[in-house]
Amino acid sequence: MKIKVLTSIASADFSVHVGQIVEAAYIGGDTVAEAWIKNGDAIEAPATEDAAEAIAAMKEELARVTAERDGYASQVADAKTAQAKAEAERDGYKSKVEQLAKAAKAPAPPKG
Repeated sequence: MKIKVLTSIASADFSVHVGQIVEAAYIGGDTVAEAWIKNGDAIEAPATEDAAEAIAAMKEELARVTAERDGYASQVADAKTAQAKAEAERDGYKSKVEQLAKAAKAPAPPKG
């Protein structure tokens, strides 16, 4: 059994510090380790295999979310390009309308 120490404790046989992970045998066996856990001086240490699996899963999720974010960023860039094109087209039509409105207000050329 491994424990993670929450309180620094020292004796003639050992010395442990806060945050240290030790084998129960180092402090006197499972009975002592269980007593420390019961008293709040330690917790059962997390299994490193579980932590490694959790880290691998988090890395996979991060890669997935990053790819998804990159996809959204690409969509935003495409939308901005389309918007700029539409605005330029709109401005061209506005200019044409203004020219036609000016032409409509101009006096008719003399016949003759």
